[in-house]
Amino acid sequence: MPDKKSIDAQLRYQIKAAAARESSTESLEQRIAVALCREGQFEGEINAGELAIILRRVVYTLFSSYNFAGLEIQPIHNVPRMKVGIRNGEATIKYLVHLHKPVIAFLNFRYTLINDAVSVDKKIRLKRGSFKYEERTRRLDLKAKAALAAVNIKELAMRELQDVSHAILLTLPDQLKKQAVTGKLERIELNLDKNKMNICLEGVFERTPHEEIPSYNVAPTAGLNKP
Repeated sequence: MPDKKSIDAQLRYQIKAAAARESSTESLEQRIAVALCREGQFEGEINAGELAIILRRVVYTLFSSYNFAGLEIQPIHNVPRMKVGIRNGEATIKYLVHLHKPVIAFLNFRYTLINDAVSVDKKIRLKRGSFKYEERTRRLDLKAKAALAAVNIKELAMRELQDVSHAILLTLPDQLKKQAVTGKLERIELNLDKNKMNICLEGVFERTPHEEIPSYNVAPTAGLNKP
């Protein structure tokens, strides 16, 4: 009979594999990887569907860092639902996080992101009064309720949403490694338009040694028309 650790490892693998199938941003990541290597800059547009995939990965990564009830246990979780709508310069986000360990819980989030008019750089932030959060646990599961209260997920999420750019900076470089590219992002600008989000990335990236970035038919983007 398999031990507890092997079962946990198998569950993690199944969750990551399913997420990879459902959340492929390969085309977008290819465009970003090629542009950053060639020009040190990527400028482009992201539609609601692409933003949903990016945010799903951001949420998954951030939850991996949470410390539940003071225990040094990495959560086992997935993000089975993520919906994004962009309209009139505002992005409405709805998603569900399913915690499998160390407690079983379903966490529902809903909020709106808007352009940060105060920031010198172009950033997006949480719209005041838009954040909604709901926890659901098994009936009479006092351990789960206590663990969630100790972590204070609502407060953590609201704090992270004050700087969405930083959250993307934490997760995007690892995703670009799949495109045989390594480096560091130095600047990111995000701006919500009527029904899309404009994004500008700057950084120093290079091809992974002994690997070549495949040639893709990438349409020129603003600022990337140099020969």
